[in-house]
Amino acid sequence: MDRLYTPLQQRIAGKVYTPDQFLDEHRTNFGHIHYWTPRFVVEPETTDDVVSVVRFAREHGLYVSTRGSAHSQSELAISQGGILLAMKSLRRIHSVDPEACTADVDGGVVWRDLVHHLKRWNLFPRVLTNNLGVTIGGTLSIAGIGVASFKYGTQGDNVEELEQ
Repeated sequence: MDRLYTPLQQRIAGKVYTPDQFLDEHRTNFGHIHYWTPRFVVEPETTDDVVSVVRFAREHGLYVSTRGSAHSQSELAISQGGILLAMKSLRRIHSVDPEACTADVDGGVVWRDLVHHLKRWNLFPRVLTNNLGVTIGGTLSIAGIGVASFKYGTQGDNVEELEQ
């Protein structure tokens, strides 16, 4: 057992996985071009878990990578020997304010799920990418350009608040 497993698991409410527990998807990206093996995969239960993992990694000299739907064809959604945060575990839609046309969601929510959820209020995000199978956090991390961006800006331009 890795000597850092127990101290990491004790700091968070989510789950920590070791290489013998990884799924194939934890080792590769969407394009299946790169194959790396992280030291740990963490499925955070809360945003506080994310903060704790980053602090833990800094204390122990480990790199942290994030993975939503892993649509990066580079090495961004995988990790070689570091900690891979599997962000799709943060997939809650907390609230919708139909009058303000806002939604409070976790970064691991997939756009398709948010679009479906908003139907009951006849709401729709102003900017969507061509692929609704990616996470909100993933597209916001690269601005999120869609066909309506010429009019409404990027998805990131339409965010009122981010929790850090």
